[in-house]
Amino acid sequence: MNTKSTGWLVAAAAALFAFIIFFERHLEEAPTPASMPLLGEPFRSGQTTSIQVRRTNQTIRAELRSGAWHLTLPLDYPAQPVRIEGLLSALAQLNRQFQITPGEISERPEVMTTFGLENPHSSIILEHEGTRTQILVGGTTPLADRVYLQVVGNEGVYLADASLLDLLPSSAGDWRSRRLVNLDQLAVNRIAVTNAGPTGFELLRDSGTQLWRLNWPLPARANNPKVQYLLLQLAQTRVESFVSDDPNVDLEPYGLEDPVLELVLAAEAGQVRTIQFGSSPPDRPGFIHARRSQHANIVLVPLELRGELRASYNEYRDPFLVPPMEPGRIEIERATAFSVTRTNDSWRLSGAEAVPADEALVKDLVADLKNLSVSGFVKDVVTDFAGYGLDPPALKVRLWNGSDVMGTATSPSPFVTLHFSTNREDRVFVRRTDEDSVYAIQPSALQTIPRAPWQIRDRQVWSFSTNAVRAITLTEMGRKLRLERNDAGQWTVAAGYQGSILNTAALQEALYRLGTLRAVFWTARGEEALKDYGFDETDHTVELEIQQQAGTETRTLRFGWRSGHEHPYAAAIIDGEWTVFEFPVMLYHEFVRQFLSVPQTGLSPSRSP
Repeated sequence: MNTKSTGWLVAAAAALFAFIIFFERHLEEAPTPASMPLLGEPFRSGQTTSIQVRRTNQTIRAELRSGAWHLTLPLDYPAQPVRIEGLLSALAQLNRQFQITPGEISERPEVMTTFGLENPHSSIILEHEGTRTQILVGGTTPLADRVYLQVVGNEGVYLADASLLDLLPSSAGDWRSRRLVNLDQLAVNRIAVTNAGPTGFELLRDSGTQLWRLNWPLPARANNPKVQYLLLQLAQTRVESFVSDDPNVDLEPYGLEDPVLELVLAAEAGQVRTIQFGSSPPDRPGFIHARRSQHANIVLVPLELRGELRASYNEYRDPFLVPPMEPGRIEIERATAFSVTRTNDSWRLSGAEAVPADEALVKDLVADLKNLSVSGFVKDVVTDFAGYGLDPPALKVRLWNGSDVMGTATSPSPFVTLHFSTNREDRVFVRRTDEDSVYAIQPSALQTIPRAPWQIRDRQVWSFSTNAVRAITLTEMGRKLRLERNDAGQWTVAAGYQGSILNTAALQEALYRLGTLRAVFWTARGEEALKDYGFDETDHTVELEIQQQAGTETRTLRFGWRSGHEHPYAAAIIDGEWTVFEFPVMLYHEFVRQFLSVPQTGLSPSRSP
């Protein structure tokens, strides 16, 4: 066996002997760890203002500034709070469970070398509440599961779990913050991207509304969610590696002599952060060099961030035409104008048709208007809108807020007015009257905007009591049947007609359903529209004679073809005019076809009563 191997065995044997003599006998006698903190009371990790770790010939120091950790040695740089606070938390939990007393050490001073405390592995210096504490970290026990410690000023030796060594930084890089930029305490109100050719842009945040707007290359509304997402990406971007801290390093090899891109983040307090982006290393194409003016260092960051910043300024423009506000009034103007107004949490049509509006239809209309999104930015500055079919427009939509509607606004005016053209090459041109730009939208986006007030009125077709129905006349394909209710409330087949009533309860249920009938969709209006929906071909009519205070009133319901939704078309006279709508398909099959139709057999041919 050579001399080197022999020396190692001797050292190992000495270490094992020392561990057995001085520590093993304490294991069963150790006090409760929580009752004897190693650093004494009242040490708390959160009260530490600076921490210094020295390993071999390198010193790493961090201090707390305005609630944030910063490296001060070997360089001034933001630190990773998680790594530092993890070490502080572990130190706060150290206890005196396993200890060699100063008296025992004085009897065998050579054990300090065996424990690695003659020339410590590391030294930790803490400053907390005006107190300075130094901890010496020695070697590990023979099984390498514990490490020897000594607190300067307390000459005893203690054991701690060897995992403490993993928490000590081996270099400043272990404690350096990996954030590309720290936005926690930076209230950014300006974002500028330059040196990116035609894709450069500048965004400003309004101090009152806190909303972003595009300032360059043209004033425009900004896509606030996208701007917030960009800031989130910046906050979450982590440095892959630190390339150079030399402020005088040659920038050309990193593509930073003439940066591909420069990002400026400015805050209200005059704070400015500038980040320049250069080239990718040949061996790491997924990353790009970046240089931060604040620290004048070069780092590697993921390439995806540069792609986000090189996006066209149009991608940061607001794609929605209507602000995210709740309107109190909506005015629509095509050939004629009509409006719907919210009063006491309900909507009513205004003007000639001052009737309740359908709450669900208005809710859908408001949602559709808010979701009107731009499919293309046609032209930014327009002086003549006639060439786009917008002077005059084919459709106008105006929206007021609640205070305007209630008359409390000092100068009532719409918060947005939209002008739309007719369809042009599978697109519709649109503009906001407070802007000079022309946008394009998909024609399908206008399909839900009603063309007439009846399309948004309440979908209640009519309302009557079942017991008020005195007679029913059914007509179908030239056949006719009349049913009457006598004074006792019983239904019978009228004189002159042949047939029977098989289920009086079902007939009553059918009348109840008709008494609360609601349209699925409004379809058309006017008698001339009836021929377009097959009413003459089906020739199916239900006439209800209803007893009113002023006399008997007849309500007529006609049925036609089926719609694309498989609902039967129906027509009734509403406000003195035939109105076509889609009839609930289940109501039609379960009641109308079975109890309000004229069978081909079992009944007499059509005849006048």
